[in-house]
Amino acid sequence: MQQSSFLLIGSDDREFSASRLKVAGIPYKRKSLYSLPPNWEKTIELLEDPSLTAVLGKLTAPLFRLIAGSEAHADVIPRLFEAIGKKPHVIFVHTSVLEGVDADAYTYAYDAVDEDEDPRVYESYIAWLQNNAYAPPSEEIRETVLALLDGANVSLTPYNSNAEMSTLAASFIDDYESNLLFRVYVPAGRLYAAEADRLLALFHDWLTQVGRHSVRQDGYSTAAGRVYEFFGDSDLLPQEMSQQFSEFSDFLDLCASDPDSAEAELAARGVGRASATDIVTRYGRSVRRINTDLRHEREARMLSIRHRLESELLDISEGGEIDSTVLDSFVSSLTPSPTASNSIGAISATSVSHFPPGATINVNQQIFQNLQGTVVQSVQGTVHLGAEAKELLQLIASHGGAEAGALESAVHELEDPDARQAERLGAKARLSAFLLRMRDTVEAAGLAALQKYLESKLGV
Repeated sequence: MQQSSFLLIGSDDREFSASRLKVAGIPYKRKSLYSLPPNWEKTIELLEDPSLTAVLGKLTAPLFRLIAGSEAHADVIPRLFEAIGKKPHVIFVHTSVLEGVDADAYTYAYDAVDEDEDPRVYESYIAWLQNNAYAPPSEEIRETVLALLDGANVSLTPYNSNAEMSTLAASFIDDYESNLLFRVYVPAGRLYAAEADRLLALFHDWLTQVGRHSVRQDGYSTAAGRVYEFFGDSDLLPQEMSQQFSEFSDFLDLCASDPDSAEAELAARGVGRASATDIVTRYGRSVRRINTDLRHEREARMLSIRHRLESELLDISEGGEIDSTVLDSFVSSLTPSPTASNSIGAISATSVSHFPPGATINVNQQIFQNLQGTVVQSVQGTVHLGAEAKELLQLIASHGGAEAGALESAVHELEDPDARQAERLGAKARLSAFLLRMRDTVEAAGLAALQKYLESKLGV
């Protein structure tokens, strides 16, 4: 079987990615986009090769101009980026290119001239740099390229310095080498956080004993939360993990409600009868205990929230009576039910409940939203977060889609000063890419404020 490989498009400072791949023993090929269309065709052929499993690349201001305006490349440009979008990838772009700000001539990392470059003549090397490397693209060009990349499902990773780019590239290569299946950050104050630990241990057991995969569980704890990491064999893919967890959750329910059917399902998977009986018995006992603890945790959290809301409402109700039934319904509607999937929202995205129609709390809309926010923040473990982080979480809940869980984890990881530096940088990059996709959804002032918030959290 042919060994899987990387494709490097462009170069990073000091060829860090190539060196890292060499040390890891991972084969790679390099292609340049500063080239004529035939070379782009060769790059597309490489991208369509099943043995090519990941792409690391960089887009610069000159490439933005080429992508937006080259008639000679008009046919190959969309096909190349569509091919990149189908592979796991990290495509770097300097923030100056995205923001239209001139980059510092001494810190901007530009790609070297490479194969099949379209020949141009300049009076001097400095003139070449001024016309190509340092001048940011116009807004029209930038929007044209970003729209093309969005359509091809190519996500850009903004960076500010070569050190930051090298750290992010190293993390991507390390995750690929160890086959990271998923990484989840669970805040310490989140509802069901304690039960999530036991459920993930059962999930690991299910993957190894039932799925017969080689899976390693790792992670670490900080004062603010816990990071869970699963690494697996080459037969497991990261994009399969949501489905795997959904099947695991259904199997847990079956163990508790219908053990005979659970054993039959294991038999259909090729598990021996004695092993199947043992697994179903262990899982059934564990899930009943976990479900009881989940229910108790939900009741205790709801009581705490209810008491807090009652105090807040008494302060603003001007002597009016508070309908306890409506208040209970309000809190219950916003508190996730005690199920396995809801205990780990970053793997199986938790839907946001809404206040049931027909019930009313007699306060104005602003106060109502504040009360709703109190419940949601207590459930999500976000009470301690600042306004910008909460606003970003709301944006993720509304527009994150399939990535909502990973993006939510990224916010918490970025906010945790004790989390690993490389992973905080990765979290910042993922959130920056998300905000980039939201440029047509969020007003410019709000987007700029959130981008400034991300930049303020850390830098390399």
